[in-house]
This record gives sequence, C-alpha cells and structure tokens, in this order.
Amino acid sequence: MNPGNQKFEITDIAHPEYPFLHRIRALRDIGPTVKAGDLGGFVEQEGNLSYEDRDSWIAHDAIAANGAFVTDGTLVRDQAVICGEARAYRAVLSGRARVEDHARVDGGRVENCARLSGHGMAAAITPSKYPVLSGECIVHGIVKGNVLVISHAIVLGDEKIVNEALDRLVVTEHGRVIELSPDRDKLVPSAVYFGYDPPKRKQKHKREGAER
Repeated sequence: MNPGNQKFEITDIAHPEYPFLHRIRALRDIGPTVKAGDLGGFVEQEGNLSYEDRDSWIAHDAIAANGAFVTDGTLVRDQAVICGEARAYRAVLSGRARVEDHARVDGGRVENCARLSGHGMAAAITPSKYPVLSGECIVHGIVKGNVLVISHAIVLGDEKIVNEALDRLVVTEHGRVIELSPDRDKLVPSAVYFGYDPPKRKQKHKREGAER
C-alpha cells in the first residue's frame, strides 16, 4: 500500500465471482456516514479510488475495476460497476448501473440499470443542472445539464444533448418532453433572479399640468 494512503486499505476479502477484486476498509471517517473500520465495496487495485480527496467512496457490493478511477466526492454504491478506463467525478453511481470503457461522469447520477459506455459523458453544467441516467437506458453520446435519460432510451455516440434551462428535458425511447420546473411560475426579487442588486433605473414622469 502507498504510504501516503491514509484513507483505505485493501483487505483479503475476495469477491465471490471475481476473485481478483477485494473489499476495501476505511482507515478514517469518510463523509457523513463511513466510519474508520467500515468495510466498503470492491476494487482491483489501490488506484481505483482516490485517497487524496476527502469524501469519495465505494460502498456495499459496488465495484471499481481495471483502470477506472473514482474521485472528487463520488459515491459508488449498491451493485454499481465502474470499469475499463472510466472516470467518475462528483457523481453518484447506484443500483446496477455501469460506467465502462472510456466513459466519464462529471457531476451526474447514473442509477438503476443505466449504462454509460464507449466515450460517453454525463456532465453537470451547474450544481443544480446535472444529468440523471436511469432505467435501462444506454448512453454512448454526450448528455449535459438538466437532462433525465430514462427507460429504454438510447443516446448514440454522435449525439449531444445539452439543456441549460430551468425546466428538465426528459428523454425516453418514445421521444423527448419538457418537464416544467415547479419554480417556473414563481416570481422572485431581482436580487435573487440576477444574483445581485441591479442598479435602479431612473424613471421619467411627465409633469401634470405642464404648459402647452
């Protein structure tokens, strides 16, 4: 083990189906729930999980294998798998999701039985506008922003779906619809809308009884 790794250790507990994978054990508290001594998921090598960041973790029976890398607060849990040369930053992988090949998740969620494959990418635009891949969808292309890809939808390798709007774009095998945000019809002060107090505009008023 790298002497600089004070975050986790690889135990002798082998995966029942893939004996080249072994469970990890936390050497310190990680995030709000993982305590020192807790067992985590499975890795093939120490380089599958960052020991330099604070909160990234592989939990339950989740797997990180081959040259895959989990970092920047990412949580891989349940029976999710990240493998190949895939990368996960600021993400959540859950259920039986798979991120594989050269795919990358940056600020998104991959859940249920969704697959992000090939050179696919799921990336957030802002912390509140992030993609969710769910259901049994398969994504080989690029999905960015406030997008939900669900059910049996397929995003091909040459497709790029980007949504920067407040309303969520929902992509299914039947097509695409806009899911209006519950905040759409609410009015907010300018300071909230603009993110700062805009200068007040001077208004010109006609004098009443002005001479003709």
